[in-house]
Amino acid sequence: MSDPREQLTAIIREHRDEAPEAILAVGWQPPARRIETYSRRPIVVEAMQLTGDTTMALIDWLPTGRYLIDDQAGMPALWVKSLDGGRHRVYLGWWVVQEHNDLRAYSPSAFETAFEPAAPPGAHA
Repeated sequence: MSDPREQLTAIIREHRDEAPEAILAVGWQPPARRIETYSRRPIVVEAMQLTGDTTMALIDWLPTGRYLIDDQAGMPALWVKSLDGGRHRVYLGWWVVQEHNDLRAYSPSAFETAFEPAAPPGAHA
């Protein structure tokens, strides 16, 4: 029996009524953990920043029924709706990101931290 899982199963069956410390006292040692590192895959998203000049273009770009414009204390407010039903306020200067048909709003600093310009289609990095 060389598989550590089989060894542990056999020990547990034999000592099932004993405390966990007794199982370790029998001599079983868990196999060494192999910790590996991973990096998040780059994801290409579409994004548009809300400025005084891009308001109408941004609204035209948003999918029908996925945004709301209302009045917040006398000022128009733009909200985008995510697929999970959440509403995200889009302030002047903020970015709207569309990824796999989901919409999210990012402050300029959060957008700058999370995203960088993608290479144009067909270009190699």
